[in-house]
Amino acid sequence: MDNIDYKKLKKDLLNKVGPSGIMPLIISVDSASNKELLRLAKENNLDISDYIKD
Repeated sequence: MDNIDYKKLKKDLLNKVGPSGIMPLIISVDSASNKELLRLAKENNLDISDYIKD
């Protein structure tokens, strides 16, 4: 999945979990690998198709 904008995905995930104030969750997103970012996106109901680059 090389055509995914992981930087934008990470930013949006951090914006979603950041307000919770749950530091372990925020740190896990911030340090996640690309594969982990995809899993976290699914868990947080983010549509991966929004992050596919043309």
